Amino acid sequence: MFPFDTAFAMGVASERTLPLTHFFSVFTNLGDAWLTVFAVSIACIVLFATKRRRFVPELFTVVAGSALSVWMLKLYFVLPRPTDPIALMTVDSYSFPSGHAAASMALYGFLIWILVGTGKKSRGRTQLAAALSLLIIMIGYSRLYLGVHYLSDVVAGYFVGLVWIGIGIMLSRTKWIRRLR
Repeated sequence: MFPFDTAFAMGVASERTLPLTHFFSVFTNLGDAWLTVFAVSIACIVLFATKRRRFVPELFTVVAGSALSVWMLKLYFVLPRPTDPIALMTVDSYSFPSGHAAASMALYGFLIWILVGTGKKSRGRTQLAAALSLLIIMIGYSRLYLGVHYLSDVVAGYFVGLVWIGIGIMLSRTKWIRRLR
C-alpha cells in the first residue's frame, strides 16, 4: 500500500450513496472469475463465427496468463485488503494486485485489440471497443468504490493485464506460431 492509497480510498468512501453502492455491487461481478470464463467462452464462439478463430489460442493465453500472474503476485506480496471504514465487503484473499482489474484488462483489452488493431475499422467496431474500454474502467472503479482494493491494487492489476495483452499480440504476430495453424 502506498501513502496515497488510504487518502484516495477515504475520498471514494466519503462519496458513497445507496444507489451507487447497489450499482457497483452488481457491476463488479463483470470481473469475477466465473463471468470471465463465461465471457471468454462467448468471445471464442464469436471469433469462430466471424472467421477470426486464429486469435482463440492467444485469448486463452492472455486471460490464463493474467490470472496465474495475479495469483502468484498475491502470494508474493501478501498485502491485506482495506478494512473498516473503507471496506463495504469482506474478501478472503490478498489485495495486491486486483484480479478483477487484471482479468477485465486482459480479456476486454485483448478483444479491443482484435476489434480495432487487426484489420478493417468500422464505426461498429470502434463503438464496441469504446464500450469495452468503459467496462474495463468501471470494473476497476467498482473495486475501489466497494473498498475491496486500493488504487495501487487496481493500477497493478491493469498493468498485469496490459503485459499479457502485449504477450498475446506478440504471439499472434509470430511467424512460426502462425505456421502451426
